[in-house]
Amino acid sequence: MLDQPSPSGGEAAEFIEWQTEIAAFAAIDRLAPAPAGAVLFAGSSSIRLWHTLAADFPELPTINRGFGGSEIADSAYFAEQLIGPYHPRAIVMYAGGNDLADGKSPGQCATRSAHSSTRRTIGRGGCRWPTSPSSPISHGAGNCRRSARPTR
Repeated sequence: MLDQPSPSGGEAAEFIEWQTEIAAFAAIDRLAPAPAGAVLFAGSSSIRLWHTLAADFPELPTINRGFGGSEIADSAYFAEQLIGPYHPRAIVMYAGGNDLADGKSPGQCATRSAHSSTRRTIGRGGCRWPTSPSSPISHGAGNCRRSARPTR
């Protein structure tokens, strides 16, 4: 897995911190396969910690593939493992909050989200899953980031 090119242009080794969480998804799937035709939610811990996801969408089968404090490039790097096995009906993505907390500007986050390798991997433009529409979840001003907000 770490022999694939990095969508951020960095070294693949920068993504090694997520290997355990990504491998855990495969182990979970071996024990209890994910539902077919589900809506797949991917991204950072805001998705991972969404414990009521299935209850919040009772009419839809869902898959939660949020991991750690991941950034946009992390989700793009692991897209094949996060999305590929499931052939989802739709992909809902939340990432960028940790990019902002790491000091990246909103413009940099938008650029990273729209970067061709990320769009090609996750988004609809030239995507690997052309029948799966994708939708980002916009970034809110969460209370956990209150101290990072500029004062007026």
